[in-house]
Order: sequence, then C-alpha cells, then structure tokens
Amino acid sequence: MMKLIFLSVITGQLCLAAAMDQSKVAALGPKTETINTSVYQEIYYVSANTGSDTNGDGSKSKPWESISKALSVINMASQTNRYAVCVARGSY
Repeated sequence: MMKLIFLSVITGQLCLAAAMDQSKVAALGPKTETINTSVYQEIYYVSANTGSDTNGDGSKSKPWESISKALSVINMASQTNRYAVCVARGSY
C-alpha cells in the first residue's frame, strides 16, 4: 500500500514523495511543518475524513475531500503566484 507523505504545489508542479516500505514512511514522515502563509497567493485545505468536494470551499473550516479537487482549482500558479495545499492525515 502506497502512503502519501508530502504534497506541495509550487509553480504549477505537483511534488509527491511516497514510499511502499513502512520503515521508509517512518523515516520520511509524515511531518508537520509551519508554513509562511505570506508567500502564497492562496492556501487550500483537504481532509479525507471531514471534507466535501461538493459542499467544501477549500478553507480550513470547510476543506475539500480530495486532492484532485484542490488541484483542479489551481490554474494560475507561477513563481510569483504560489499556492499551498495542506493535506490532513487520512487515506487518499
């Protein structure tokens, strides 16, 4: 089973780090990091457990359910127009 470790959207590129081996997962993450929100045009939130792609708006209080929903609304990313997608713990 593949586990999602890290998701970052920078200049329109999606970066995923994943590992099959549980020992590698433990060594790599998951990690909680503080992000400097001032460098992002927009910050979206995703939660497989509490989110909704139908009723959510990507905010912290109304996250989307899927990563694909968050990525589908990011269409103007660039080096000066950065987006962050914060993904809650869960199965995706």
